[in-house]
Amino acid sequence: SRHPGAARRSGSDLLDRLEVYRRQPKRFPAVQRAARYWRQRFAITGEKASAATERQVGELLAAGWPDRIAMRREGEDSRYLLSSGQGALLSPESAVGDAPLLVAVEMGGAGRGEGRIRVASSLEFEDLRRLFADRLEQVEHVFWDEKKKRVVAREEERFGALVLRQRPIKASDGKRLEALLSGIRAMGLDCLNWTRAAKEMVARVQFVKRAASEGGWPDLSEKALLSDLEEWLAPFLGDLGTAAALARVDLVEPLKARLGWQRQQELDRLAPTHLQVPSGSRIRLDYPAEGPPVLAVKLQELFGLADTPRVVGGRVPVVIHLLSPARRPLSVTQDLRNFWEEVYPEVKKEMKGRYPKHPWPDDPWEAEATRRTKRRG
Repeated sequence: SRHPGAARRSGSDLLDRLEVYRRQPKRFPAVQRAARYWRQRFAITGEKASAATERQVGELLAAGWPDRIAMRREGEDSRYLLSSGQGALLSPESAVGDAPLLVAVEMGGAGRGEGRIRVASSLEFEDLRRLFADRLEQVEHVFWDEKKKRVVAREEERFGALVLRQRPIKASDGKRLEALLSGIRAMGLDCLNWTRAAKEMVARVQFVKRAASEGGWPDLSEKALLSDLEEWLAPFLGDLGTAAALARVDLVEPLKARLGWQRQQELDRLAPTHLQVPSGSRIRLDYPAEGPPVLAVKLQELFGLADTPRVVGGRVPVVIHLLSPARRPLSVTQDLRNFWEEVYPEVKKEMKGRYPKHPWPDDPWEAEATRRTKRRG
């Protein structure tokens, strides 16, 4: 039930209750008996001491229960953090109100998430510092702030889990970098600047790693890259400290460094970015997460080519997506010779009327490849 002093909103539930006792002592015989016992026990005689102040009560309770000292969470009216690290909610029955610092005298609900502070007394920061001067810590705290998306560095005065005060500082390079990498891991690799060239390099390396018999290729999977940030990315981060700055870092150079010069040369040989086709065009290869690379090219540009192009030293045939003059898919094959012999006649029959300005020869492996329409005249 609501105690008699709750409506007064004082600084101490205990003082409120003592005030009720002073006015009506006969209502509390058990308290009277306890008071007599302790006065006799410590041989206290003469006039009764004057009433304790809120501040004195707070000091006394803090000295007895330092692990119950609690600080109001920022932006919260009734949620507190105890010096022990436990969270707690101040009961609306308490007369203490929204004191910045208090001692939780009586609690309930411990062990089930946040506890509930039923009885409390306010405490002054100045008194806490004086009482526990030998237990205060000055800590340099450098961390990734999820909300601000940046590295934050500050010096904190701490009492247990409580941060009593703080001031911004300049972080050392090592701690700033450690916090930045922590932020990247929290956000995931998508926070980085994955240009087409960077994505392509990763896809090519992962393909060669799957397809080549030679070992020693680095693992550029997302899991491996996140695990090894210190090795491949950290040297290229300079004095960066924000998510916005990370989004501008060109990843191609860090990835090249991860490979090394010799592996870069091997990569260009085993998994080229482009293939030159009979028409003279250099067509970009697409390297999917699984399977061989894809060559998407207009059918007319492959006239005269009987065999499917291969990569990884001739070991892996590419998948050819043969396109119409409008760049719509006509057929998919890894066996170009079979396509010319078995499939092309039907394709020619269907497409010749639709695209009359483009060549559809009867002997495609003998015809001249072209990027253009038919010659006039």
